[in-house]
Amino acid sequence: MRKKAFVKQYMQYRTEDLKSLTEQRADLVQQMKELTSTAETEKRAFSPEEDTQFDELDKQVKALDSTIEKMERARDIKLNITSTKKHEELEKEGFAVSQAGRGTFVSMGNLELLRDSKRRIIEQDLQKAVHNAKLFDIAKDDLYAMLDILYEED
Repeated sequence: MRKKAFVKQYMQYRTEDLKSLTEQRADLVQQMKELTSTAETEKRAFSPEEDTQFDELDKQVKALDSTIEKMERARDIKLNITSTKKHEELEKEGFAVSQAGRGTFVSMGNLELLRDSKRRIIEQDLQKAVHNAKLFDIAKDDLYAMLDILYEED
């Protein structure tokens, strides 16, 4: 549960960061427009100070654009700390193999180990179901019938 809460909070911070950066960018663009508008209203060119200020604002906007683009790309491909760590864990355990430029793939050498791992997960869930069935006085045949119905639904 704590991990899910952390990931949710992390994603919220990333969303808030993205919103904050977008607002900062809008403020900088507004300042650029005001500089331009003032010079146009007075029908003159930028002063050297205004020119420097405009160039500085432009650099800041471009830097924010790059950061915002990277954050949006990361959000779009759902890249986050948790998935990266999970890939590393799977590699360490021999379940996955990463290939640069291609991605992460299931390791063929550990397919049987992977199948056993999946079976253990199902067994644990079934143990809970059996425990609850006994607790609520549900007969074994009724439990089998429920399992058959649930299995056929998907």
